[in-house]
Amino acid sequence: MLEAPEYRWSEEEVREFAGVILEKSGYMETLIDDLSLTYRLKNGALPLELKETDAAGLVRDIIGRFRKHPRFGSADIRFDPPDRPLVCRLDPRWMSRALENLLANAFVHNPPGTRVQVSLSGETRDGRASVAIAIRDNGRGMDPETAGRLFERYYRGTNTKEDAAGSGLGMAVARQIVLAHGGDIEVESAPGRGTAVHVRLYQEAAF
Repeated sequence: MLEAPEYRWSEEEVREFAGVILEKSGYMETLIDDLSLTYRLKNGALPLELKETDAAGLVRDIIGRFRKHPRFGSADIRFDPPDRPLVCRLDPRWMSRALENLLANAFVHNPPGTRVQVSLSGETRDGRASVAIAIRDNGRGMDPETAGRLFERYYRGTNTKEDAAGSGLGMAVARQIVLAHGGDIEVESAPGRGTAVHVRLYQEAAF
């Protein structure tokens, strides 16, 4: 339309078109990056730089950056730090990506005013010490089908009418990053009762 010689567009119309082009090109870039990442994770082609990391410090930094994001500046996030240091081997860059995706999902697909509580604790499962990270919201919750398919690529469920932005890969990426660390991720939810996502990272990874 812009290049067609038979049309004459005003400056306001050109700016409007440019805004749409910028928005959609940004969406395509995100989609391509996320799709590439899922394939790299699925095929074990994403090298992890594992470091001894204080999980509470990592989560605190993630929440701090999240609050500075223009879209989530007013988000109600509460953090319950553990009463002792919880150290595990992880790649801070990629684990940050996973947890940021989980936080964003909790706000994007819930009504304004939703509260998200993030907590950490030390646990032992099958004789292995682990760090458990729980991200709980008091939002609308999900039906069993949506909860069961939450980590599938492109699956958006039935509660996303308010905002269709994003690649549809955020939760799949989060799950694959956690699994790449040898960890576990689970979701529990019910309509009207909010959602809780549980991430478990073992302090001695077994690959």
